[in-house]
Amino acid sequence: MEHYDWNDGWLFAPTFDPAIVRPECTGVELEPVRLPHTVKTLPYNYCNENEYQRVSGYRREFFAPKEWQGRTVLLTFGAVAHDATVFCNGRRVFHHGCGYTAFTVDLTESLLLGQKNVVAVRCDSREDLNIPPFGGQIDFLTYGGIYRAVSLDVKEPAYLRAIFIESQAEGDFRIYSSTVGETIGCTLQAEIRSPAGSRALYSGELSLPIVGTLNGVHPWSVEHPFLYTLTVRLIRPGTSGLPDRVLDEKSTRFGFRTIQFVAGGFYLNGQRVELRGLNRHQSYAYQGYAMPDSIQQLDAQLLKKQLGCNAVRTSHYPQSPAFLDACDELGLLVFNMERGVHLEELGDFLQDCPGVRPLDVVLANELDDGCVRSGGRNTARDLAERFGWNYAYGLEFIELVNGEDPKGFHGNAVFSRWPIRRAWTVRLPEQYNWYFDRQRRIGGRCAVLAVEVP
Repeated sequence: MEHYDWNDGWLFAPTFDPAIVRPECTGVELEPVRLPHTVKTLPYNYCNENEYQRVSGYRREFFAPKEWQGRTVLLTFGAVAHDATVFCNGRRVFHHGCGYTAFTVDLTESLLLGQKNVVAVRCDSREDLNIPPFGGQIDFLTYGGIYRAVSLDVKEPAYLRAIFIESQAEGDFRIYSSTVGETIGCTLQAEIRSPAGSRALYSGELSLPIVGTLNGVHPWSVEHPFLYTLTVRLIRPGTSGLPDRVLDEKSTRFGFRTIQFVAGGFYLNGQRVELRGLNRHQSYAYQGYAMPDSIQQLDAQLLKKQLGCNAVRTSHYPQSPAFLDACDELGLLVFNMERGVHLEELGDFLQDCPGVRPLDVVLANELDDGCVRSGGRNTARDLAERFGWNYAYGLEFIELVNGEDPKGFHGNAVFSRWPIRRAWTVRLPEQYNWYFDRQRRIGGRCAVLAVEVP
């Protein structure tokens, strides 16, 4: 297992030229840049969003050693705003249409081992009706560029794709994982390390979650944000007297905590907590989204230590892992807005995410019904059909358009593995109708309630 930071050594062209993707690039003026990077530096005042809406290009040359033969080479982009097409040695290898989520490109079959290689990115920062948050009116700038970190990993043909842990304040936990490649006969080992450094080991099978209880845990709270470290290892048992072999491992930090929303308010670990929070955008003067991890972490410190917050809402998209990790460290609760994927990508996430697969009930908001940006599809129905779920859908408001020709509707949905016996829509009070001045409402915002038949 090898890991490389790939933030240095990039070349940038403010206007994309097809020559950028070719192994030998001539006739194109390229500027050396370091990631994170913005496609256009904007003035502090009176900036024009059209200045960063362009198609630009990035290029990086690198040497792929022959020792990578038989290995899997993965290139991960933290985020590219907003439509990215990745090329390797002139070959188109990946496309990602979302400016706020990470994606990983498998370069293995496109590499020239023992030679120079070229990775290029066509970055389209223009607004696109098919890519959220575009398609209507938004009240924030969206910028452009490869604005989060990039990394390269060299792994075995079988590796861990994702790990996830559910935990409770009492110490109960369930660990989920997903793998790629030939894993017949492989096992899992999970290690939980406490803040004091003590370790506990657990073994499990790939097809089942690892379930257990860690005694004497320190629960995570906004006053005492104790964090534990989970490390999951994919192990191939040894044969003919050979030792076991660790094929891959992944780590994540987490807290033991129990969260409840009830009639009396919000409860954390059985204690009522009054939430004091703010919205946070990830944009900065001049550079837009392109700021390093240290500045992302500084925002969390400002919210907690100077503004006295214990909660933050990420407006209106998934934000930097560095910011979210800092919130965990400092004791900030996060309402993370998971916006910005196509329906197909959302379906892939629900299918592959180990934290979603075991759930019996899934709640979703702002699903489209006939909207232009969803291709006129009923997203709730399509998701339900793909996963064999039952669903109830509540109409919320007309899509963000002007004139007398509505382009579709938004709504909220409940998905359930159980048959839904009864469902109804609750209209929320007028103060919850944000953007009411720009949207023609159908009865106001809604919440969908459903009664299941287990």
